[in-house]
This record gives sequence, structure tokens and C-alpha cells, in this order.
Amino acid sequence: MRIRRVLLLAVCMMLLSAGLAQAVNTITFGGNYSYPIDMTGPVGYRHAGGSIDTSYLNGSQLAYLYRVNVDLSVEEPVGYELIDVNTSGLIYGNPINNANQVAWLLTHYGVSGQGDQPKALQASIWHVFDANYALDTGSANNATFVTLYNNMLADLAANYDSSVNLIGNYYWITLGTLDSKRQLVNVHCLVAPVPIPSAMVLLGSGLAGLVGIGRFRRKRSK
Repeated sequence: MRIRRVLLLAVCMMLLSAGLAQAVNTITFGGNYSYPIDMTGPVGYRHAGGSIDTSYLNGSQLAYLYRVNVDLSVEEPVGYELIDVNTSGLIYGNPINNANQVAWLLTHYGVSGQGDQPKALQASIWHVFDANYALDTGSANNATFVTLYNNMLADLAANYDSSVNLIGNYYWITLGTLDSKRQLVNVHCLVAPVPIPSAMVLLGSGLAGLVGIGRFRRKRSK
């Protein structure tokens, strides 16, 4: 019995170590996205955005990736380490303004790739995040894009239910490079769907195996 307990403890420690290994995150994201998006706001009006292609979190490709903060740029494809990943609607440790509404838009309209829909979704996210920004309908934005943008915001206003919490369905990512003082710089605010962490799959498999072994031994002892 004592040996069995020791073995069980050792297996649990290995599974825990695998889970902790996931705490050090690396993200690589593609440099292609829909642009430009002409927004009126306090910091200029011409921004690039949309679904950021071919993005990976800890080696697993994400379905899609969108920027939350309108003021920050997207860099060329780079691997980032020690990024903060949470499911609490936090960017750089702070709650995102209207995070659940951003999650609602992603739930209903999130797509990968390029084109008018991801571009309109990006503009909608920026407007919800900061109402000081709105689409400049008098600019070069095409009619289909403008219509999609207006329809998304109208759908949000008519059907959003604040009692349904969607924040936890997404990764809220703060990433950047470390400067000489080990402080994060070049921070980008991004959102991506939550895949099942490999550590959780491993943990579930390990526990299921232990349960199976225990049942098998009990049957043999009878």
C-alpha cells in the first residue's frame, strides 16, 4: 500500500510539472492582416488590423487572432517568450474595457483569414474597446465593409446579454520583448480562442489511467 502511494505521488508530481511547463508561453504570429481600417479617434485615423494569420501559442496554431488595443502596431512574425496569458479579460494585468462585449463579437463573428468580415470585426472591437474610435465612413472604406461594421454593432446592441459571461472562452494575451531591465516593451493586445491545454489533456489521461489500474487490481484481488 505504501509503495502504491509513493508511485501515485510520483505520477502526480510529473503531471504537475507538465502543467507548470505551460506557464512559460511563447507566441508566434503572422504578419498578414486586413488593412487599412480608417478610424476617427484621438491618435490619428488610419490603422491596420483584422485577423492576424498563422499564429501559434506554445506551438499550437490558433484559429484566429485579433488586436484589442487600437493604438498599438503589429510587428513582423516574431516569437515572444514569458507572455501573460489569462482567461480573465486582462491585458497587461488590467481589465479590458467592455471585455465581455469584445468576446461576444468574437463568438458571433470571429473568422480567420483576410477580407471585409475580419476587417469589420476588428473595427467593431476597437470601437467597443474605446468608444472614442469609430469608423470613418467618408474615407476609402468600401461599402460592404461599412455595412458589415454597422450590422455587427447593431447586432451587439440588440442581442448582447451581459448575464452570459463569454470572457473565459478566450485567451487574453499581453506580449512583448524584455528590455535590459527585464520589463516588457512593444506590448500588443491580442485575443484568441482557447484551445484545450496539452497539460490538461495529459493530466486527464494520467488520472484516468490510475483509476483504471486501481479497478483492475481490485477485480483481480476478488
